[in-house]
Order: sequence, then C-alpha cells, then structure tokens
Amino acid sequence: MNRGQIFSTDFMFALSLFLIGVTMTLVTWRNYEFMLQQQKTQNEILRSAFLVSDIWWSEGLPNRWNPSNVVSIGLINDNVINTTKLQFLQSLGYERVKQLLNTQQYEIHFRVSDRENKTLFEFGQPPVQPDFVSKVGRIGILNHSIVLIETMVWK
Repeated sequence: MNRGQIFSTDFMFALSLFLIGVTMTLVTWRNYEFMLQQQKTQNEILRSAFLVSDIWWSEGLPNRWNPSNVVSIGLINDNVINTTKLQFLQSLGYERVKQLLNTQQYEIHFRVSDRENKTLFEFGQPPVQPDFVSKVGRIGILNHSIVLIETMVWK
C-alpha cells in the first residue's frame, strides 16, 4: 500500500499560498486600522478647532468677565473684539485657557492680523513638528478695523 506523503510539493505550495494570503490580510487590516485612527484624530482636532474658534463670536460668562470670575471665555462685546478681554486672556495663562476651553489634550494658538498680515495679537503655542493641525480662519473687527483671526489646534 502506498501512503500519501504529508509534505508533498502540492501541500507545501498550498500552505505557502495560504500563509501569504493570511499575512497580506493581516498587514492590510493593520494598515486600514492605522488610517482609521489617524482620520478619527484629524476629525477630533478639526471639531475642537471649530469649538475653540467660537470664543471669537461669544461674550463668555459672565459677559464682562475678568481673570478672577471667568466661567466661559468669549472675546467680544457689542459684536467687536474686546481688547481688555484679550489682555485678560494673556493674564489667565496658557494652561488655564486650555482648561476653560476643554482642550487639555491638544495645543492651541490664536493669531489676529491686519490686512497687511501684521500680527496684532498672538496667544498660545505655534505648531512645532505637529502630527495634526487644524486651522480655522475668521474675520472680525478690532479697533474699528477688519482683522483676520486664525485659530489653530494641533497635536
């Protein structure tokens, strides 16, 4: 009687193809999972950037807040940027502002510039070798002039 050999050429070829297929599937799966995680992080940063940039459109709580009574940061009064609140923002400090904006896991940076791109106000940490950056640009009024407001959130 002839017995089949378990390590025949056909078996080894089929096993090799199977292992290559499984390996390719696992590599593709991990790559896809990594891309999904990156997309999720980018979406979270974009969402945070829009939420943070809302301080340029609200008065905050209380409406005329100062560093000792601020509950929620807002930088306008009567539809224009309040320069006193910009000074208060500086005196609150970077970590306290991040805490009030609920963005402890990300870094933030604000920049207000005039029509010639001259910086009028800047706060926070500009991105240095970021993994992800989201930038929201808005238009506002500061000292009776139209200004560009940039809000950046990065990780």
